[in-house]
Amino acid sequence: MFPLRKIFKRSPKSKRPTGPWVTYERCFLLTLGGSISGLAIFGIKTFSGREDQGPDWLPVFLFCLVFAGLFLIALAVSGSRKDAESVAKNSTVHEVILIVWIVAAPLYFLLKAFEKKKK
Repeated sequence: MFPLRKIFKRSPKSKRPTGPWVTYERCFLLTLGGSISGLAIFGIKTFSGREDQGPDWLPVFLFCLVFAGLFLIALAVSGSRKDAESVAKNSTVHEVILIVWIVAAPLYFLLKAFEKKKK
């Protein structure tokens, strides 16, 4: 006959990493995006006040850099942890990026302290 209770299959566990929001990869992306955007905005301000504007493609390139930096910041803030870790891992292909990793350390410790206070 009919069983008294339906047997439901459990959904497979999510393979997405869980844990705290503050990760070193997110802080790295925030630092990298902020420095790219900041330097591009500084370049826009510098070249907009000059008589000699430089090459014609320079303003377009700088605006693209601003949006690339803002994209990295948006990914760090609102993206999933897996995406942030993947982008951070793929963007560390040269030794110069170690400077950004070192600069990101104070931001990581600051955000980690705020996260602990919140709990």
